[in-house]
Amino acid sequence: MKILLLHGWGYKNYKGQENANERNPWRNKAKFIDQLTELGYELLIPSFPGFIGSQDTPIKPWGEKEYVLFCENIVRKEQPDAILGNSFGGAVAVMWKKEKKKKNDIKIILVSPALERGYAKKSISSRITTILPNFLLNFLRDIYLCYVIKNPYYKFGNNFLKKTYLNIVKIKCGKYLEKIKPDQTLIIFGENDTATPPSIIQSMFKNNIEISERIKIIKGGDHDIVNTHTEELIGFIKTYLDETQNK
Repeated sequence: MKILLLHGWGYKNYKGQENANERNPWRNKAKFIDQLTELGYELLIPSFPGFIGSQDTPIKPWGEKEYVLFCENIVRKEQPDAILGNSFGGAVAVMWKKEKKKKNDIKIILVSPALERGYAKKSISSRITTILPNFLLNFLRDIYLCYVIKNPYYKFGNNFLKKTYLNIVKIKCGKYLEKIKPDQTLIIFGENDTATPPSIIQSMFKNNIEISERIKIIKGGDHDIVNTHTEELIGFIKTYLDETQNK
């Protein structure tokens, strides 16, 4: 079985590495990758443009449309049986699946997916955007994210990654799950994930039994269940793929 892996928005992957193995966007999740390989899965491991010193960094920032197209191009070429997306990669998998419903034989596995995010209060830009010109707003936003809250996902990015990050944090695609056949989806969260709280998705679909049954919660886990609860996570994935292999 061939699985396309879509990585998350890890700022430690922004800079290129000398060693080819270190350019792997999943290099800090080696145990997870090794166990999937040992089970006999063929893994496709692309890197989103702009990460890991990519030489083909786009000039203009990306949004939902561009990430869907990126995923679709790989699917057309490689014909994977499943797509596994971690964090932001999970959001990309859902956005792609929603747009490409006819490819309903390709399953999506969402690990700590960034479908909805929990924020305690509005961002600085949303509070002052109506009273400042764009150039000043952009300057203040940059100062705020880099030096006040020191957001590493923004601070350490190049111009493309910074602007693209501002686009992707606005994306809310939990509602897209309604447009995907429930048996084509597995959703796995850590119980204590504060970055992408499982309670938001659970609340959205509390009256939808089919989707609710596809949500698995790993007790004691946070956003990094790929590393902290590898065996349990692999167990959920293998069981799901075994059960749905011929469907």
